[in-house]
Amino acid sequence: LHVAIESITDEELISLAREAVSAALAGVNEMRRREGENLAADLNKRIDLLREKLLYLKSKQNIIVEDYEKRLRSRMIKLLEDSGNAWDETEKTDYTEELTRFESHLNQFAAALNSMEPIGRKLDFLLQEINREINTTASKANDISVIDCVIIIKTELEKIREQVQNIE
Repeated sequence: LHVAIESITDEELISLAREAVSAALAGVNEMRRREGENLAADLNKRIDLLREKLLYLKSKQNIIVEDYEKRLRSRMIKLLEDSGNAWDETEKTDYTEELTRFESHLNQFAAALNSMEPIGRKLDFLLQEINREINTTASKANDISVIDCVIIIKTELEKIREQVQNIE
């Protein structure tokens, strides 16, 4: 658009400026929309990975409890006989509640990604809660394969946390 500056009226100049600003704002909005879509796609991919790890942790759960019971059964029987008290020998290794809350938090996280409202703080809170459940799972499990899985989950959670910092 080549027009001699002397031949442009104030009204034409204002109109051209409005068109330029409008085009620039539309470009910014389109860029933000694409960035948001890319960010949501990345976060959904990471949530899918966490769901896979959740399934793995669930699959290991009963095995860990059984192994723990076998290792401690003889010592526990003696302890119970000597003390006269009952002891729930599975309490320390059963992480069912943690996995249930982990799954619930993942579902809430995925649902929030589809929300049109500001979700940054909510996602950050859910990540903290997921981290808490995963830490407790690791401490209860006392199993190297579960701990390895927890490390992978915690690594992904940190990557997700970095991405969430870019969300309003």
